[in-house]
Amino acid sequence: MTEGKTEARTRRPLWPHAVALPVLAVVVWWAFRWQLSALQWLGLLLIVVVLWHAVQGRGRKRGRMGPAARSVAVGAVGTAVLATLPLDQPWRAPWFPGSGLAGSVPDPCAVAAARAEVLVPDAAGPDSGGYRDIATDQRTCGWQDERRLLYVTYRLFPWQGTNDTSVTSAERAFAERREHAEADSLPIGDEAYREAADATRTTIQARRANVVVDIKFYALDGAAPLTEAEDRDLRRLAEEAAAAVSTG
Repeated sequence: MTEGKTEARTRRPLWPHAVALPVLAVVVWWAFRWQLSALQWLGLLLIVVVLWHAVQGRGRKRGRMGPAARSVAVGAVGTAVLATLPLDQPWRAPWFPGSGLAGSVPDPCAVAAARAEVLVPDAAGPDSGGYRDIATDQRTCGWQDERRLLYVTYRLFPWQGTNDTSVTSAERAFAERREHAEADSLPIGDEAYREAADATRTTIQARRANVVVDIKFYALDGAAPLTEAEDRDLRRLAEEAAAAVSTG
């Protein structure tokens, strides 16, 4: 009887584990939101899990840490966090208020829908596409009728965590296209230009933070050249597309 009472007293409640599991899941989710720095956060998680089991001692008094050992464990975790934060710089992440970076791009079909009805009035409907990899997240939407062709593309250069170069990558992509264009600068976003190769096609490219917006508008073979009114609508579309990019 005494043995049963002793076992009941040493049995540890399950609710701390039930609370810890969702907390760990949330931290893992945030780690992957931080992209490349997830490796560092997973390393910290491993430290926390090991220390958790050490403190718990699996219900055995012999396996539990004393106050001094717990202080050392807490200090080790705190030191690891403080050493990691300057490398990851989470305050520059897109989700951090005031970071000035975009973590995603809007739907180009939705952004350009109203202007597309004017510029490509007889289009059957938008044709969307894109791709995503570790270096770029691109979304494209196009409209076409018998006279006109319109394409709107967003290119996001994702925040990379440690040693982030997302804005630099966007600036480089913008400059590479601008370098080969006979273009006029526009006051849109952080930088923008308009290139009109001839009276049948116009390209506007704008950059806002780590996102590049490309807009192309063509008159198809045999159609009338682009009008001044269409050119004005295209510029308004570029302004709206750049303004639709949400930054932290």
